[in-house]
Parts: sequence; structure tokens; C-alpha cells
Amino acid sequence: MLLVVLLAFAVVAALVLILLPLLTRRMWSRELGANAASLRASHLTFHVMAYFALLGLGFLFIEIPLVQRFILFVGKPTYALATVLFGLLMFSGLGSLISRQAPWNVTLIALALLALVYPVLLHGMFRLALGLPLALRFILGVASLAPLGILMGLPFPKGIAWLERSTPALIPWAWGVNGAVSVLASVLAALVALSAGFTVVLVAGALCYGLAGCIARDGSG
Repeated sequence: MLLVVLLAFAVVAALVLILLPLLTRRMWSRELGANAASLRASHLTFHVMAYFALLGLGFLFIEIPLVQRFILFVGKPTYALATVLFGLLMFSGLGSLISRQAPWNVTLIALALLALVYPVLLHGMFRLALGLPLALRFILGVASLAPLGILMGLPFPKGIAWLERSTPALIPWAWGVNGAVSVLASVLAALVALSAGFTVVLVAGALCYGLAGCIARDGSG
């Protein structure tokens, strides 16, 4: 019940802070007026909101199942959380640095596929390295997150670059939607995991990135 209450509060906050201002259309309709000839403002806004919302869902829906899987490997939930957060955030930052050279929608499709097979790859590594000292397991665990973390760091800056070229006025909305949905995703992932399992959460995260890839292909075109 606590998770349900938290989710309800988060949904209300997101509706008030994100959707309500968008429904008025007063601010962004003026700022997007110059682009109306090439692309309807409402269509572009929907793409932006959907893309950055999917990124917020996908990141948390992959991160939380990884924390659960790392508990056995490093021994304690707090260690697992530190390992996954440190690894994903560090390598996501590195991915952001190289984002301009990476293909947009191809990266998202590759990320979705890699997220699906990552549990199998981690299981094999865990079996081989479970007997190592904790410090070595921590280092190995962080290093194992490098491919996934780098790919997870690419989509957000690629989306921001897309907006810089097309509609800079929507960049604040992209940040806001991504942040609001990330808060929702943390609670929603826990609820889905309790009812359907962490594997379902991971598959849903991969699907979010795959759908974002479809939007990226449309946006890049």
C-alpha cells in the first residue's frame, strides 16, 4: 500500500507540473510558431514528451533489476545499489561524451537488445567470480556494466541535440518530463517487480528503449 500511495502522489505531481502547463499551450505555442510550417507543434511536442518519458522509464526499469541481481554477487543490498549506481552513472557519463559520434536510433535498438541478454551474461560472470574477495567483485561488477552503461548514456544527449537543431524551446520540457517520469518509474518498477517479477521489469525497460528508437528514427528523418 505504501508503494501505491507513493505512486499516486507522484502521478498527481507529474500531472500538475507537466501536463497542466502543456494543456494551456500558451507559452510553447508562441515559441513554436516559427516551426508550424514544417511540422505541427502538437506533433513535435508529442514526440518529445514520449521520447524523454520512455528514456526515464527505460533507465530505471533496467537499473532496478540489475541491483536485485547484484545482491547475490556482492553480498548485501547496499553494496549492490552502490555497485550498480556507480557503474551505470559513470559509464553513462562516458557515453554522453561520445554521443555526437554515435548513430541515434541504431544505438537505442542495440541498447534494447543488450538489456535483454545482459542477465544471461551476468549470470555466467557471477558463477565464475563469486568466490573472489569483495573488492575484486566490486571492481569486476562495475566493469561489467561498461557496455550497457555507455549505451544508456547516449540517448538523452542525442535527444537534446535533436531539439537544439529543431526546437530549442522544448528543451526545458524534455528535462522536466524525463525527471518526472524517472520518479514515477522508480515506484512503478517496484510495484511491477512485486507482482510480476524483475525479469518483466527488465523486459519492459528494453521495450521502452526500443520504442524510443522508433521515435528517434522518425525524428532524425
